Amino acid sequence: MFTSVSLMSLLRSLVLDLDLDLDLELELELDLELDLELDLELFWSMSAIWILPLPRVARTLVLALCLLLV
Repeated sequence: MFTSVSLMSLLRSLVLDLDLDLDLELELELDLELDLELDLELFWSMSAIWILPLPRVARTLVLALCLLLV
């Protein structure tokens, strides 16, 4: 049978575990979201470099294709 002290310590540890789990999940989601956004920005900036030397018609076709894919 639980005493009041052991019950309180059990409840405290459960609350602490819950708090740690929530913090960890939030940090992981934020890190993942930030990494994903940075990777996408890098991709778009790198894709703009190779499209510049193309002739105007080819650039228009490539940009139209990119818009269709998005």
